[in-house]
Amino acid sequence: MEQKRGWLVRFQVSLATLLCVVSAFGSSESERLKHLERSFSIHASLAASAQNGNWDTNFPSLEPPTETQIHNAARVLTQDYNANRLYLIYQKEIPLVDAERVFQIWRAACPSDVEIVPALMLNAGTNQHQLFSAAEIRRLGEFFRQEVNPKRLAVLGSIDARLNESSVKTLSSNFTAGLLRLGLQPDEKGPFSAGIVETRTALCSSQSNEQWQHDASGLEALRKWIDARNEQTLPIAWGLVAVGCDDSKANHTSLGPNDPERNIPIISGRNAMAISEILQRGKTPSLAGFSADLQALQVSSQAVSHDGSGYSFYEMLKRGQVYVGYYARPFLEIVNAYGTMRSGKMPANEH
Repeated sequence: MEQKRGWLVRFQVSLATLLCVVSAFGSSESERLKHLERSFSIHASLAASAQNGNWDTNFPSLEPPTETQIHNAARVLTQDYNANRLYLIYQKEIPLVDAERVFQIWRAACPSDVEIVPALMLNAGTNQHQLFSAAEIRRLGEFFRQEVNPKRLAVLGSIDARLNESSVKTLSSNFTAGLLRLGLQPDEKGPFSAGIVETRTALCSSQSNEQWQHDASGLEALRKWIDARNEQTLPIAWGLVAVGCDDSKANHTSLGPNDPERNIPIISGRNAMAISEILQRGKTPSLAGFSADLQALQVSSQAVSHDGSGYSFYEMLKRGQVYVGYYARPFLEIVNAYGTMRSGKMPANEH
């Protein structure tokens, strides 16, 4: 009898220990998901025409957003869209003095637990002209460090490191956590402390999700990129995509290669599949989270046959309204995944 009782006690202790381990694992996994990056990159100016990459220094005169418009956008992005980090892009589309005020309003408008990371577009135009002088780089770096984020700054622009070597060196010295690179190519290296990997070529491959899972340039390519990044310690957020391209219009003579009229919503379920793959295959410390490029969504949504300028993505943000336009389905797929991770749960992959 004593032996049976002893066995029962040992069994109960072992079961209790196992349950504690499972509970602890579930709790740690939940916390990991909650703290993964859920970010968007967006122009701080919310200017509809700021995305024209063909400009050099002849930007049109743009009005900065009002304080109300920034507060509206901040509320939608952080509450409705579940962001815990915003990359606010500045490419000199408004004067520096206006830009500084705009960044201050953004910081005040967002909750304290949402990180604001200024993002400087270093180059523009067909010749990748440098947008900022050395003096302007120093001024902006100091301002951002003191007023917006003392730890992090992001840059985007030419992948030719030689074009931006001086600017990158100056900016790196101002920030304790170093520089992040937006639009980091899957195999790109550089003097950066973190980055957002550009995944568009893989996510936009194939017409159907079934084809994508067997396509060498689709899921297979994404897996290779994840495995390669797992071998490194650089924290990486993986880019998610709402805007795809209609290949049937590729040779349409009336549309230029970058004409947003060619674009279509990426196929439903593609982002969910990519998120699931990245969460399962990615490893710490390289897996930092996810990010979505909203400037691409703005450019495409304002096309006349899509949403038009009055109901484009940025315009809806400025009015404090949730986007329900042409690209709403894939965009809300990203938003819903962010919301699930925010609650500490694994996003569903139903495809």
